[in-house]
Amino acid sequence: MIAKKRKLKSLPRIDISPIVFMILMLIFFSFLIISNFKVNQERTEMISEIEKLQDEINRLEQEKTNLEAGISKADEDIYWEEKAREQGFVKEGENPVVVLPPEGSSGESGEVGKEAGILQRFFETIKNFLRE
Repeated sequence: MIAKKRKLKSLPRIDISPIVFMILMLIFFSFLIISNFKVNQERTEMISEIEKLQDEINRLEQEKTNLEAGISKADEDIYWEEKAREQGFVKEGENPVVVLPPEGSSGESGEVGKEAGILQRFFETIKNFLRE
């Protein structure tokens, strides 16, 4: 017996029309364009943040060098001598000099001096009275 050739059933063919294909391609390309735009926005934001951080790093490095200079200056005796002189200390053998404002330069300073003189005289009379 001779075997008969069987015909294979063909699968139903899906017919994609060119219009549907073009719509799918348009959706795909629009997705790529939108994604590219978002990535570009994030890149510019990151670049501006990097610039801000670089500026802050430069400022902090400048402050660090200033502080290190201050520390090295504080190790010197001259620095401490200047600080002591600012507080009114004097070296041995030096005479302190106090500069007073000229008399009568302001009306209030003369009145304060008179009041101090009156109070001073009052306390002196009390001391003299108590000594007797």
